[in-house]
Amino acid sequence: MYLRVSLRRIGRTGYEFHTARSANHVRNIAISRPTPENRTQNFRALVKSLKAAAYAKNDIADTHASYKALVKARNNQSPNEDDTSSATLTPDDLITVIDSLGSSKRPANVSIISGIANDIPTVFGIQLTTGIHDALLRAFVRNGHIQATCNWLQTMSRKSGNLKPSRNQWHFFLENIENGTLTESFKYVRNIVKVHMPASGCKPNNETYKFLIRARCESLKSSHLHTIVFKPLVDDMKSDGLPYDSSVAALLHSCCAELCFPRQGVEIVQYYLASFPDTSFSAEQKEQQWNEWLSSIARVGGIKAALKFFRELEKDGCTASPSTLKAIIQHARSSKDITFLEHELNLPATASHWSILITNICRSGNMAAAIATYNDAKSAGVTIDAALVGPIIRVLCQSTFLPPTDQAIDQALAVYRELAETSPIQVENTGTQDGETSVRHSHGPDTQIYSTLLRALAVSPNTEHFSKAVGLLNDMQSRGISLEDSIVITSTIVLLMRNSRNLDQAFNFYRQLCGGLDAKGYAIVLNAFCKLSFNPRDHVPSLPRYFQIVSDMRHAGHKMTPEVYTILLRQLAIVGTRLQRPDSPLPLDILPRLVTAVRRVHDHITLDASISPDAHLLNQLMDTYQRLGCFGDACRVWEMMYLSGRFDHVGVSIILDACGHAGSWKVAKQVCLQLSRDNFLFNQHNWNTWIECLCRLGMLNEAVKIACLEMGKTQEDIAPDIDTARVLMSFARKSGQQLEVASRIERYLPGLWAKLPDDMRTK
Repeated sequence: MYLRVSLRRIGRTGYEFHTARSANHVRNIAISRPTPENRTQNFRALVKSLKAAAYAKNDIADTHASYKALVKARNNQSPNEDDTSSATLTPDDLITVIDSLGSSKRPANVSIISGIANDIPTVFGIQLTTGIHDALLRAFVRNGHIQATCNWLQTMSRKSGNLKPSRNQWHFFLENIENGTLTESFKYVRNIVKVHMPASGCKPNNETYKFLIRARCESLKSSHLHTIVFKPLVDDMKSDGLPYDSSVAALLHSCCAELCFPRQGVEIVQYYLASFPDTSFSAEQKEQQWNEWLSSIARVGGIKAALKFFRELEKDGCTASPSTLKAIIQHARSSKDITFLEHELNLPATASHWSILITNICRSGNMAAAIATYNDAKSAGVTIDAALVGPIIRVLCQSTFLPPTDQAIDQALAVYRELAETSPIQVENTGTQDGETSVRHSHGPDTQIYSTLLRALAVSPNTEHFSKAVGLLNDMQSRGISLEDSIVITSTIVLLMRNSRNLDQAFNFYRQLCGGLDAKGYAIVLNAFCKLSFNPRDHVPSLPRYFQIVSDMRHAGHKMTPEVYTILLRQLAIVGTRLQRPDSPLPLDILPRLVTAVRRVHDHITLDASISPDAHLLNQLMDTYQRLGCFGDACRVWEMMYLSGRFDHVGVSIILDACGHAGSWKVAKQVCLQLSRDNFLFNQHNWNTWIECLCRLGMLNEAVKIACLEMGKTQEDIAPDIDTARVLMSFARKSGQQLEVASRIERYLPGLWAKLPDDMRTK
């Protein structure tokens, strides 16, 4: 039928039609030169065609055809003919042409691109510029032609313009070898640096040798590392007259450490340092380097290996210090490690050292070990501070996937109270006549800890935590910790609103604390506020109060985004969906209020000049209308989206789904015809939604035909899947046609049939 023919057009890419039209257009230009007088005009037309094809980037074949026709026309000109039209192409145009051809990654493109480069002076009358050279190099690299890239760099100075390759151009080449775009051996890379670069007039520098160092490390990943393999590189840097570079030394060591050979890395760095005897280092620089070495050895070989190496460094003047202990402890995993190092280095571990250890253990997820280590620190006489307990509280209160358990929250609060007790609130007399006092900022719990605890209490479903949150707020005020941190304020407002007695109290809590909210905090508060429900009739969010919060957000200087409306519409859609369920406890008389609310939100969106509704917001508006049964409103939103071009695949699925539920074949057909004329391509979800729409409209036979004969035939990434079959079989069972539909799926889609679960394959 006609609609199915239109849908076949939706499945096409439009590539063949576009290519044929463009190729014929170019051919007509090329052959329509009956007299020499018309050749200049034809040449200009071909130049225009080439520029249009390159800038459009729709089809590389257009660029190929236009370029070949242009060269042919130029070659057919006699030496006496006017060819000034060649100047209508600028260097920027040529760069676009080269980038267009280079993006296709076709093997034949390399020869074509090289041909363009050679034709530029003769055909186009333009000297090669640095920008054109860069475009050519990009094209060669994108197509994986390493030798073409290298050859071009070596011969640049002999080409039109006589430009020598810059160091940046050579580095671009080396960088793409390093990141895997181009693949070559270390020997090849070294040959580039030592032979080809100098021969082209470009001297390597320390940055160049970094590419070589990394290439050497990459070549050694599957073999044992020996210091001798790096010494020739150091010798080369020295012979090239390069100065000492601390970043080179750091790279030599880090590369070896990543390969789990930190000791060899130290030896190589020491060899590098010895090559520059005139370079002096401050005591701080030496200590920093020693600590980096100790840390890397501890990471690979363990605490004892690091301590053994420290004994060797002592001969060079290295002495034990808190920073030494910190460097080694970075990779400690138990209290025994700290005790061992304290004894060997004759240094007491501080709270800072213990906090590093506890952080390491917390990262491993072993909370029992973290608590035990915390107790060991207290037994060792370490003064408890925020850095020590912070990691434990954060892990106990983490809520990435699920809210923390009541037990975890109670344990975190117990740790917090221990910290609070060791850092009591200090109140001092200000010396005023009336004996006023002021609170000194506490060195105990900090904003981060309060924020973590309040967030955990806010996401917990246990309403008994409300009083604990109030206690934390009182403690914060007593300690002089400001509530201006947006994270703390957001968590607190959400917690207080969820535990309020009524909507008025919830809104008052917000008004008391909203002063320090940032844009993200406002979005979270809006989301929480519109979900509040204190009785069956409160399921419809209070629009006046919601938009008062939006107004506060605007007056606070935060940029209005479509999200403030999407949040509210999403909640209205959720309530509408619940209302449609047969077992819904919601009273049916709230449906008119929901519809009125959505239309008022729609009015706000229309009148709000500070935002430009995007596809996501309009999709949500359309979806909310259709979930409330307002099919006409949903259609009007779709029509506005379509006419303004602000629609996407999600919106297409929504309107087709709405047509199916509303039983509107007329609108569904119109939507598909509109999209067909635009060559819009259905994605997988669009196809499945369209098939479900047809099923809901009583057109099961047509839906099966589309699934079996049309879906995915002209789109490589589209094919009927299990969801497609599930929709068809579901509606087939309702009409008693499951045997026929199952047989057709088995016949036309045997691959899909084999993947179906047993309950769907039962005929």
